[in-house]
Amino acid sequence: MTIEEMKAVKRSRGYTYEQVAELSGVPLSTVLKVFSGETRSPRYGTVQALERFFAGTAGQEAVRKGEAPFAGKQPGEYTTEDYYVRKHAGQVELIDGVMYDMGMLSTEHQSMAGEICCQMLQFIRQNRIDAAVFPFPVDVCPDDDDRTILQPDVVVVCDREKVRETGIYGTPDFIAEVLSAGSQERDCIRKLDKYRSLGVREYWIVDPDKEKVIVYQFEEALYPSVYGFDMPVPVGIFQGKCRIEIRASVW
Repeated sequence: MTIEEMKAVKRSRGYTYEQVAELSGVPLSTVLKVFSGETRSPRYGTVQALERFFAGTAGQEAVRKGEAPFAGKQPGEYTTEDYYVRKHAGQVELIDGVMYDMGMLSTEHQSMAGEICCQMLQFIRQNRIDAAVFPFPVDVCPDDDDRTILQPDVVVVCDREKVRETGIYGTPDFIAEVLSAGSQERDCIRKLDKYRSLGVREYWIVDPDKEKVIVYQFEEALYPSVYGFDMPVPVGIFQGKCRIEIRASVW
């Protein structure tokens, strides 16, 4: 396997350089030199170690689960301090002490989340509502929780005192997540439980493959409502006056 082929695999699977170093056993500084082209003729042992990683299954399994494996700590032991140290190596998310690699997001995913955000912002501006909407990536830092920093796709905050230059500090009112490859368990189970426990008022799970939106209004109903992409979805925090059209494709 050539270095260019390894680069292609790295891009397609959404690996960070730190993941490659950790799981291949090659020092991070060496990985960076090899992939940047600074080292034009890597040692044979280095190439072998990298090839075993990219051709093997260990790295695939780690990324499939979404867990970002970093040296020194086990999942459940990471803190916000670790998050800020590791964030420069790639987009990550911290939930109850477990670090997750966000991976590569498709253009469909980004376009759909952006469309929701744009429609929400338009409604807020037209109706002069004192609220703010933010697209991914923005750090959501719950109060008194040094083991969680979330990265939702769409966030609405009605208390502007929670909005700071470096992120949202406290609990948002509305969150939407667009499902992508590898994120189903995290969005539908881990984040669902986390958002409920934090006191988020409304949570949407948007499923592009099944063309449906699952809406949880934690203050109002025990069970979620389900909407197809063929109908506008009412926003509960705005008493249903805002209705979002979810498009299967924006092109």
